[in-house]
Amino acid sequence: MVSRRAFLAASAAAFAARCPNILVFMSDQESALLPGPASLPNRDRLLKRGLEFTNAFCNTPQCSPARAALLTGLDPNRAGVLTNVDGGSLGRTLNPALPNIGRVFQDAGYRTAYFGKWHLGHDSGGLAEFGFAESPSLRGDDDIVREAAKWLS
Repeated sequence: MVSRRAFLAASAAAFAARCPNILVFMSDQESALLPGPASLPNRDRLLKRGLEFTNAFCNTPQCSPARAALLTGLDPNRAGVLTNVDGGSLGRTLNPALPNIGRVFQDAGYRTAYFGKWHLGHDSGGLAEFGFAESPSLRGDDDIVREAAKWLS
């Protein structure tokens, strides 16, 4: 059995040797019922060309702890993010000293960026301490998609 953190580190090192582009999507409010009645042609196209983890599970229903777990490979209690991190909660922010996917990939030679909802208690306009060299603070899906596409090209 391999830990999530060991998997991330080994994957980053193996991928860096071949230098493929890696794009990680984190979406909220999906379930096994998708696509259901929804038509999601762009999502379907990505799934055909990408890698899908079909036996994955969310270890918490709250956004901030789930994101912290995905970014660090740690359970929410070990990552220290136990509740949502926003103005209306008492949640602790993600500690930048923890190993995380941004820094792992950056250390392996990748250019990294983070676009979209951060929701981990730090200004999403400055995530260098998490290994994301570029992470503009944007509002609205259209701005996020436009800036991410520009960065990718």
